[in-house]
Amino acid sequence: MSEEYDALVRNGTWELVPPISASNIVGCKWIFRIKRHSDGSIDRFKARLVAKGATPVSTLLPTSPPISLHSGTPLPDPTEYRTVVGSMQYLSLTRPDISYAVNKLSQYMHQPSTEHWALVKRILRYLYGTLDEGVIFYRDTPLCLHAFSDADWDGNPDDFSSTSAYIVYLGRNLISWSSKKQNIVSRSSTEAEYCSVVTTAAELK
Repeated sequence: MSEEYDALVRNGTWELVPPISASNIVGCKWIFRIKRHSDGSIDRFKARLVAKGATPVSTLLPTSPPISLHSGTPLPDPTEYRTVVGSMQYLSLTRPDISYAVNKLSQYMHQPSTEHWALVKRILRYLYGTLDEGVIFYRDTPLCLHAFSDADWDGNPDDFSSTSAYIVYLGRNLISWSSKKQNIVSRSSTEAEYCSVVTTAAELK
């Protein structure tokens, strides 16, 4: 990376100009990481640019108002939205704490808006503030399965659908989790909870 940077400087890739009085300068920094294979060997070096001053947040999504298809104005080009949310879907395999938020924003892939994009940025700020957190596995734990389920009844204002969610533990270790929109419209919170319990039982079986 240092050699590539030196080459850019030698070739005069960019030109320094005085800052515009009506704009703010955003400082940046490079963060270097090493990606390894499953056996611990180095796969490749990764570097990403992080804007300084990005304020981390402690929650993924605001509690109100509810997110809907008609929130905000449609994005002129949804490509970046779909790319970032698609990447978050893979990330949720190792970060169960973002599963619900990613599931929610994935429902607007066909017509994302400025409000949805702002929520994507909020998730990125949350991830930025929790880089050192992850799933902990304990060796000295009893081998017994137990699970928890929940449902967000009528949580989608667009089609009145509910969301099922569950987490499964083996002893103290979290081994499985899911947050998924229900295929039916539940007519009561009891029905929504029952659908979630059925999904959880199927996962345990």
